[in-house]
Amino acid sequence: MELIDGYDDGTTEGSVVYIVARDGIRDNHTRLVLRLGEEEVFGPNPSFNTSYFTLCLWFKAITFYDKNSLVSYAIDDKENLLNYMVASTGLALRHGTNELFFNVLLLPLVWYPVCVSGQPDSITIWMSEHGQQHYDFNFQLPFTGVMVLGQDQDMVDGGYNSGQAYTGHITGLTLWNAALVGDQMIAWSQCHFSPGMVMPLMVWDDMVPFLKPHNETGGLMLYREHLCGTRNITSYKKLLLFSHRLPLNATRKFLATFMLKAATQVEKMRTILENNNNLCHSRSYSGNLAFMGLLYNCSMKEFSDLNGIHISVTPFWHPVYQGYGYSYICPFYQRDRLQSVFITNTGHWILDLGNKICTFGEYIPETQPVFHLRVKCLDEDQILYTYLDFVLEAVTRSQPGGGSVYFHGVGPYTITLDHNDTWCLKRWGTQDKLLCTVSRSLPVGPLTWKDENDICTQLHIESGLQLAPTGVMLTKCSPDHFTCRDNQCVPLDKVCNSENDCFDGADEIDCFTAHPLATYISTSPPQIPLPFQVDVNIRTADVDLMNAAVKANLRLTISWEDARIEMRHLQNVAKRLTSYNTTLWSPNVQTFNSLEFATTASPPMILAKRLSPGKRVDGEYLSFPGHGHPVVLIIDLHTHTYCRYDLLKYPDDIQTCNITFQILNVRKEGLKWELPSSSEVKCPEFHEEFWVKDCRFLLPSNFSSSFFVQLTFRRKNAYHIWATYLPCILLLGIGYGTLLLPLDNFNERGTMSLTTLLVFISLYAQTTASLPRTAYLKRIDLWYVFCIAFLTLVILTNLATSTTTNKKATTTEGPYWWHPNVSVEQRNEAWSSKNLPNSNTQQQQQHQQQQCHEEAGVKRKELVLRTASVVLGVSSLIFIIVYFTGAYITM
Repeated sequence: MELIDGYDDGTTEGSVVYIVARDGIRDNHTRLVLRLGEEEVFGPNPSFNTSYFTLCLWFKAITFYDKNSLVSYAIDDKENLLNYMVASTGLALRHGTNELFFNVLLLPLVWYPVCVSGQPDSITIWMSEHGQQHYDFNFQLPFTGVMVLGQDQDMVDGGYNSGQAYTGHITGLTLWNAALVGDQMIAWSQCHFSPGMVMPLMVWDDMVPFLKPHNETGGLMLYREHLCGTRNITSYKKLLLFSHRLPLNATRKFLATFMLKAATQVEKMRTILENNNNLCHSRSYSGNLAFMGLLYNCSMKEFSDLNGIHISVTPFWHPVYQGYGYSYICPFYQRDRLQSVFITNTGHWILDLGNKICTFGEYIPETQPVFHLRVKCLDEDQILYTYLDFVLEAVTRSQPGGGSVYFHGVGPYTITLDHNDTWCLKRWGTQDKLLCTVSRSLPVGPLTWKDENDICTQLHIESGLQLAPTGVMLTKCSPDHFTCRDNQCVPLDKVCNSENDCFDGADEIDCFTAHPLATYISTSPPQIPLPFQVDVNIRTADVDLMNAAVKANLRLTISWEDARIEMRHLQNVAKRLTSYNTTLWSPNVQTFNSLEFATTASPPMILAKRLSPGKRVDGEYLSFPGHGHPVVLIIDLHTHTYCRYDLLKYPDDIQTCNITFQILNVRKEGLKWELPSSSEVKCPEFHEEFWVKDCRFLLPSNFSSSFFVQLTFRRKNAYHIWATYLPCILLLGIGYGTLLLPLDNFNERGTMSLTTLLVFISLYAQTTASLPRTAYLKRIDLWYVFCIAFLTLVILTNLATSTTTNKKATTTEGPYWWHPNVSVEQRNEAWSSKNLPNSNTQQQQQHQQQQCHEEAGVKRKELVLRTASVVLGVSSLIFIIVYFTGAYITM
C-alpha cells in the first residue's frame, strides 16, 4: 500500500483535522457531507455493494453528550443505514433498529483510533488498546449513499438531531472494500503498512476535497496534526503545571494522590513556564521556577525521580553554578542529602531553595484519573445523585482564568479557576456560574460549594421536581469509596470500622449506626405482635436450698427487627447501635418470683451486624434496612429466684426451678414466638455440687409477653458418698466392732459405741441445720435414723451382755483351786489328790455349784452377743443395699 500523503511518518505537514461544532456548540447544521454515489468519488461506475468492508478513523471528542454521531451513512430508501456513535461509556454501531455496543471508558481531549470491519455474517468493532469485539450481524454496504461526519441522518442528508451531534476532532477516515483483521488495523493506526496489505478504496486525504462542509453557524474549522508514532495512546504524556505552591513533601503526596508522577519532559517545561509567567514567581529567584520532579545526589552526581529510580539526563545548570563550580552547587553541609531540582523560565536548572513551589506533573491517558463532581439533590421523599465527570487539563493561552490547569468535563461542563482562589462550574460556551467554591489548591475533597444558579433544578429539569442541593463534592474516588480530606479513597465498608484509614481519622467521625425514621417513637415496639427470639446462656447456677431459691448468672440475647431504623456502617461482626439524639426502643426485661431485684453485671448492649451487601449512599456510607437486619439486645443478669424444691429424696434429689421473665413495655400477647426455632437455652457447663440435667425454654402461649427458663438439677453422688455415706459407714463399722470385743471388756465396748452414737447425732444435727425444715422425712433422715437406731441397739446389746467380776472371791486366801478362774476339772483333780478334811466338803461343793452357775450365765451372754452381732450385721447390710438400690433406681 502507498503511504498516504500528509499521514505517514510525521515528516509532512500532517493530516487535515476537522473540528466540528467547536466551543461546545451543538446544532443541526454543522457537518461534513461526502456523497459516495457521485462520479468524482469512485469514478464512472460507483454503483456496487459489498459484504466486506472496513471503515477506520481517528477522533478526539471535546465533550460528550448522550450518544454522538461520528459517522452516519444513508441511502435513498433507508435512513441511517449505518450510524457510528460515541459516548463517554463506549462505542455504538446502529443499523436500523439494531444496535451494537462496545463498552469502554472514553475520555475527552484524547485521540482514539477506531475501526468497523464487516463480513457477510459478522461485524467487528476495534479500538486501539481496548481490543475488539465480534457480533453476529448480516449487513451489506452499498457504496452509493451519503456519508455525514458529525451528525446522524433520519433521511438522506437531513432530519438531524442536535442531541446526537458530535463535538470534537475527526481525521484519518479510511475506507476499504475488504475486512481487515486486528493486526492490520493496528498497523493502520501506527501508519505502518505491510506490502501485502489490501489497498484502501479511499483514504482521508483523497476524501477531503469531496467533503462538503455545512457551516452555517461557524462551528467548523480545520487544522493539521500528526497522529502516528508519537501520538500513540500508550506513549502520549500530558504535562501539567500546578501553580498552587506546596512544600516538597506535600508535593510528593499531592502527585501520588492524584495518580500523577513527577514530570521529566524538560523541553516542554520552559515553554509552559513562559506561558504562565505570572503564576510561579519565586521570592528567592528573580523569575519563575517549578519543581522538575528530579532529585540530585551530590556525592554520586546522579539524578533520580521521586521513587528513587535512576535517570540519565544532562543537566543545564544555571550560569551562576558554572561560575562558582561544583562546591557552590553542593555545599559541604548538604552533600549527604538529595537536592530537589528546579527549572526556571530560562530553562536553567537550580537546586533546592527550601520554599513553597510550583510543580510539574504528568500522566498517561490510560491511567488518567477521572474526577467526579457529585451533586446530591434532596426531594421531599428521595435523594437524587448526579455525577459530572471531569479530567484535568492544561489551560491554553486562549482560555481565560487564573490558573494553569482546569477541569475539562466529559459532558458539556468545565470547572475553571477564577480570581481570588475561586473555582466555578460552568457550561460549555457560557460564563454562567452554576457552583463555586474557594480553594487555594485543586477543589477536590470535602469543600463547601455555593449554589449560584439553582443547580439541582437544571440537572433534573426533565423531572419537574423542585430540588435543593444538600451536598457537592469533586473527588477522584468512585461512588463506593469515601473521600478523605487529603483526597485518599477508603472503601465504604471500611468507614467507621474503628480503624483510622484516613490520616486524620475523618472516616471515623459521625459513626452513629442507628438513624430512626421521622415517624419513630422510642416508647412503642416496632409492631404488634412483634416477632421475637431469645437465646439464654446460663453461665453459672447455684441452688440455694435454705431459701428455696436458685442464683443464676445468665446472658439474654434478644433479637427482633425494627423497620423504623436505617442502619449504617455495619460490619461482619456485631456492632453497637448508637443514635445521635434518639433513644432506641428495646425490651424492658424483669424477673418474677425473685427474692431480690435482678441486677445487671454490665450495661445492656444493642447490637446489629451486616447480613447483606447493603445499599450504597454514594461516597458516604453503606445503608442497611431494619427489615432483614435483626436488632440484638444483650443483657447480663444476676437473678435470685424463688423455687419450690422437693427434698424427699435428698441427697439423691432432682430439683426443677423456673425463672420467669416478663417484657414490661409490650402489652400482653404482644410478642410472636415461632417455636421451636425461635429460642434456645445453653446450660452451664460446670457446677460443684449439681449436674445441670436439663435447660428448657417454656412459653405460656406463642403470643405471650412472658417466658420461662426451666432448670433441672441432679445432685452429684460423689459429694455425699465422700462427705456423708462413707463417714457414716465407717462409724457404723466402729460401733458394730464393739460387739466383737470380749465380754469382760464392757468399759471399752460401752465407751466406743456411745461415742459413735454421739458423733452420729452431731452429724445429723449438722446436716439438718444445712437444710430447710420440712414436714416430711427426707431420705437423708432415714439414713441417720437407721444409723442412730443401729448404734442404740449396739449399746443395748453391750449393756445386756455385760459381766461383773467378784473381787472378794478373787482376793480370798485359800488353795489355788478356789480361784474362780480355775476350771472344774482342775478343782476335782486337786481335790482327789489331796486329803482334805471332811468338814470342808459341803462348803466346797456349794462354791463349786455357784461357779458352774456363773459360767452358764457367761455362755448365755456370749450366745446373745453372737446372735445380736449377726442379726444387726445382716439387717444393716440389707438396709444399706435396699437404701442405695432405691437411690439408684430413682436417679
